[in-house]
Amino acid sequence: MDIRQLRYFIALAEERQVTSAAMKLHMSQPPLSQQLKLMETELGVQLFHRNGRQLELTASGRTLYEHALTITRLMDEAKAETRESGLGIRGKLSIGVNTLSDSRLPARSACFGKSTRR
Repeated sequence: MDIRQLRYFIALAEERQVTSAAMKLHMSQPPLSQQLKLMETELGVQLFHRNGRQLELTASGRTLYEHALTITRLMDEAKAETRESGLGIRGKLSIGVNTLSDSRLPARSACFGKSTRR
């Protein structure tokens, strides 16, 4: 199972229909249904009860849904923090000084303590 499959699963769980989830994901139904089947085979459990076109999460599906939300959120945060670090927006600044007798240092270093987090 990979992050892409987890995103597919989340869409299925939230839309509760393969057709709606496929539209949301900008893909056709057959590949999405196939991915769901692969996930269920890999995990060895049924993730949804199928009632006509409606999908209802099983207990196993609800467990995976909660984990999938956490995993995808953490992945998105990791990407954002890595990008920000590469751009110099986020990171750690260490300054070593022998003395604080220079009155300009506190004013100049104050801007580094300001948070740019959302």
